[in-house]
Amino acid sequence: MKRATPAGLVLALCIVAFAALKIPGLHYDAVDENIYFYLAHAMTAGALPYRDFFHAHPPLHLLPLATAYELGGGYSLLPARWLAALSIVGAAFAISRVSRRPFAWPAVIGAGVFLLSYDVLRISTHFNGTNLAAFWVALGLERLCRRRDLQAAAAFCLGGFTMLIAAPAAVGAALVLMVVEPRRGLALALYGAVGFLASNAVAYGVFGSSYLEQVYLFHLAKAESTRQTAAVFASALKMNSLLFAGAAMGLIAWLLDALHADEAEDPATAAPQLTGLRAELLARLPLALSLGATLGSLCFLLWANRIFTYYLQVLFVGLAPLAGAGFVAFGVAVRDGATKGAPRLPAAVLSFLLVAGLLPSWIGGEGSLEPGVVHYLRHESKGFDSAPTLAEGVREHCAQDTTVFGDANSAPLVALLADRQLTLGEADTNQMRFRSGHPSPADFIARLEAAPPCAVVLRENRGLFRLAEFSRWLTAHYTPILELRSEGESNHYTLLTRRTEP
Repeated sequence: MKRATPAGLVLALCIVAFAALKIPGLHYDAVDENIYFYLAHAMTAGALPYRDFFHAHPPLHLLPLATAYELGGGYSLLPARWLAALSIVGAAFAISRVSRRPFAWPAVIGAGVFLLSYDVLRISTHFNGTNLAAFWVALGLERLCRRRDLQAAAAFCLGGFTMLIAAPAAVGAALVLMVVEPRRGLALALYGAVGFLASNAVAYGVFGSSYLEQVYLFHLAKAESTRQTAAVFASALKMNSLLFAGAAMGLIAWLLDALHADEAEDPATAAPQLTGLRAELLARLPLALSLGATLGSLCFLLWANRIFTYYLQVLFVGLAPLAGAGFVAFGVAVRDGATKGAPRLPAAVLSFLLVAGLLPSWIGGEGSLEPGVVHYLRHESKGFDSAPTLAEGVREHCAQDTTVFGDANSAPLVALLADRQLTLGEADTNQMRFRSGHPSPADFIARLEAAPPCAVVLRENRGLFRLAEFSRWLTAHYTPILELRSEGESNHYTLLTRRTEP
């Protein structure tokens, strides 16, 4: 039996710490995952995405959770929580093997920094699909480092068929491989393209044109928001400064030739004919592949009309190996500069990057400065405590055969807890759908009036009721019966029922 290595023990401790930090998040939340809870539950009753309900992502997003619900006998919070968390643990494990030698210190440190970064911790509480996509991308990179190219292509295809944001990272890694080893790179690109096109062709054959409209055309129709994109990146840089600072150190150390020598392969030994850029990329191929995935993901995020913080989960996977290499390079440069009289420039540059990068990790919280982990725990303490009370109100005022409608982040969970159906099976009622014309508010309201919901869940100053058409419809036909303003929640909710027409 092999003895555990120090690096392996560090990785295990990081996973234990991650699991412990997940415990405060085991409660209801008013977030996008409630949409996917409801849709996955509907699939267990025979409903199909794209045909019976709107779904903006590829099928493998919902399928794992629907399978868990089918096996477990219906909706429950825990399967979704553990699917999200285990996906990130799997991604961290794969990251720890993205190196010439599996579980080398730089890769393990990168995995630990990834696992314990603020937004990775926060997003991995929720089943939003990007956790699964991050796992597949990390596995694809790990398989490439083991020269299992067909398996890598399969992993990348599964990632892209879970969330489209995985595909650009795969393209970036393939482009790097095409530069270094053209035959391998072209084969990887061919495998990936065939797999991705084939899976989408099957989905089109099963679901028809609505699949293309919802998964592809809907995202292209979103309104552009450059300011929102800048805000997302600014927040990510501030809240995950350890990861970004480490990646910056890794890149600078690479340029200064200060990376740990054990992680490099001698290009003259591996391929004597290579020189220049190709030789350098080959010598640091695991880092080069990670950099390619990072740049591919970054290009997509900058190009997309509208992004959200959880879209960055795949980007973080690419940054993690670079960050691990950066922290090891920092330690080696400082040690050598102090004990061996080595050039002090690498140590000075990396020290500056580290200090400058870590300063933003202390963020303002309720009038004082607090470290990111404290802010994370404060964030996790706020849940959707009103959900059971709203569900009880629905059961009290609405018969079993009536339906519920409302805010996308809250109404689906209330419907599940109340054992009621959502009107028209519509869980994803985010206002971006209606602003993009998929469908128009007028058409959707006409459909609602054909079979009006018994109850409506309203989240104050949020959601689709900020649109004038829906606000007027609600005012004209519904009366508040329950208002909840809990001090422990960041949102306030109102339950309304259909007004009796004169």
